[in-house]
Amino acid sequence: MEDRRQQIVNAGLAILREEGLPGLTQPRICARTGLRQRHLTYYYPTRLDLLNAVTRADIERRRVTA
Repeated sequence: MEDRRQQIVNAGLAILREEGLPGLTQPRICARTGLRQRHLTYYYPTRLDLLNAVTRADIERRRVTA
């Protein structure tokens, strides 16, 4: 399950870099990962949950590379 979560977060990070915050939507994550929305909401029930996970991953990556 952790691999799928990481795949979702990585897709979120890529979308955030390419399109900014307005582009970070569940349908776009689904399109990029090949998941159905109901499967995505199993891992991240709300957009806020998804945004929190992506933000934490981004902060952690910046902290490690700094």
